[in-house]
Amino acid sequence: MTVDRIGTGGQPAGTEWISGNSLVLEALQHVAELAAGAIESVHHASVMLMTGKELRTVAATDAIAIDLDRGQLTATDGPCFVALQRGDVTRITSTPNEVRWPSCRDECLRHGVMSVAAIPILGGEAVAGSLNLYSQDHHGFGAHEIRLARSLAAQAAAIAGAAASLVQRHLSADLAVAISARAVVEQAKGIIIATTRCSAEQAYDVLVRQADHEFRTVQDVAKELVASKVARARMHERARVEYTPD
Repeated sequence: MTVDRIGTGGQPAGTEWISGNSLVLEALQHVAELAAGAIESVHHASVMLMTGKELRTVAATDAIAIDLDRGQLTATDGPCFVALQRGDVTRITSTPNEVRWPSCRDECLRHGVMSVAAIPILGGEAVAGSLNLYSQDHHGFGAHEIRLARSLAAQAAAIAGAAASLVQRHLSADLAVAISARAVVEQAKGIIIATTRCSAEQAYDVLVRQADHEFRTVQDVAKELVASKVARARMHERARVEYTPD
């Protein structure tokens, strides 16, 4: 895969194709944070998106995730690239034993990352990317973790697809906000699916029933659910960082 420009700056940036839509970027940031909060083995997470020949990190939980992404982007190789090429989950099950991507292995070991999963974000020709998950545990990504990760990657695909349409169709600011609201609903559905193992239709019905019961909009209910989940994920991550075993 040829990448003409890579996002290797100190922050998840270079997102001109999202047309500066901070609401969309915030929604993608929530996806990364939800991955770290909802999947127990995830210690660092990021969202990479590609349009045309440009692949960049657009959201990340922390500087370590950005560094690990940068290593793959600089080498133009690693799990995220293979996930994009094959359209399937790509894993490093035990970093010290990894031989396919030496530079990625060395960077992971430098940060104490012992397993990696790259989940493809597939949204048609205009948008593709990878949800990158990094764990300090060996064999951190089994069937259960991958199922949850696929659900979150699907939410990222919906958000990224909506953002790409803004550029392609030159939509108004009001409609941009509407699309961002849809992205929040998609995230809320993903949270419900991950916690109850229901279908997407059933998850939406849960939101509708709660909205009707509380005389609120579906968007407001979804926003509250996502905000609550993100807050818990951030608290969990802070507690994990602050805890130092004896």
